[in-house]
Parts: sequence; C-alpha cells; structure tokens
Amino acid sequence: MLSWGNRFNICCFLDSNNYSLAGSRAEAILAADAVETLESPAGNAFGKLRRFHDDKPGWLFGHLSYDLKNETEKLSSQHPDGIGFPDLSFFRPRYLLRLTATTLDISGEGLSEQEAQAIHAELLSQPAIPTAPPLPLVSQARLQRADYLEAVRALQEHIRKGDCYEVNFCREQYAHARLQDPASVFLRLNALSPAPFAALEAMAADPLA
Repeated sequence: MLSWGNRFNICCFLDSNNYSLAGSRAEAILAADAVETLESPAGNAFGKLRRFHDDKPGWLFGHLSYDLKNETEKLSSQHPDGIGFPDLSFFRPRYLLRLTATTLDISGEGLSEQEAQAIHAELLSQPAIPTAPPLPLVSQARLQRADYLEAVRALQEHIRKGDCYEVNFCREQYAHARLQDPASVFLRLNALSPAPFAALEAMAADPLA
C-alpha cells in the first residue's frame, strides 16, 4: 500500500503496527491523491475546516499545527518555522484503501469495481521500498545551554512561589536534510520505534519537498 501510494505528491499512510486499539476498524489506511485541498493559517482555520467538511461530508486527512492554539486561546507566538507547513492542511482523497486482518477495501470518488480490481493487481506487483540508510545529520539547538538553564531556574522559582505546579518545557533540536525518498525514511523510523499511531503525510507540489 505504501509503495503504491508513494507515487502521489499528496497522500497519507496510517499504520497501527499491529497494536490492538479500542474502536479501530483497520490495521492500515492509505489516502492517496487529492480531489480537493484546504490550507489555512491560524485565525479562522477551524471554521474553514468545518465548512470544508460540511460541504461534502466524508473522509478528510491532514494535520493541525501547534500554532492553532493562537485561534483557541488568547496566545500568540513568533517562533522560527523551518518547515513552512500551513497551520492547517487537509485533503479529500481520490483513493482510500483500508486494510484489516482479513480484508482490503479499495474505494474512491467515482471508482468502478474494475478500477478497484486494477489497483489491487498493482498493489500485489509493487516492489518493496528499500529501508533508508542512516542519515548523516548534525543536531542543533535554537536555545543554547546557558539560556536553557537560566529558563529552568526561572521556572523553578515560579513553582516555588506557587504560580504553577507542573511545567512542560522543551528545547527544540533540529537538523536540515533533503530526503530523496521520505517513505524509506518512514519505514526505517517505524522499524526502530513502531508506534500504534504511526503516520506518513506527503502534501507537496514537489515530490521531493
């Protein structure tokens, strides 16, 4: 499924990694190609998503960024953005494949039974995606050690004064890399850490972006 979906610039692959999840009706789902897309910055993104869904209820795939907090709370932030994804991005898939332990359901807008059978035949003939070798990445931090420790001391003082009792404070680590085949990198990461909600999302005009 992933190998077949990897041809599309816009797709989303979800894998349960064989975890038994309450309410789950599929072991893996692939949404591929887009009939329609929606992108929006924070501000009125949730309203746009609601209208996008209500216009044609059905399956939607995409992501919600952390900065959508600025829409739901009286908050703002101006952190560096090294990725450039919109705060909200969703698409309505042209093809939807749902795999269970015993069945594979292939559906899509206007998809005939013959077309679904052709996709099934293509799936069976797909070559395996090679697992990517380790990437030569150099991790960097935006907040240097001295500034980080000073921020921790300030947070400890807030806790001592009773301003708060628990804090989630993270220092961002990042590295720059251009992935020739994101699907192969996903397979390597998924093998190293098979999470129950593993996901790979590609939403780019440039298949290498």
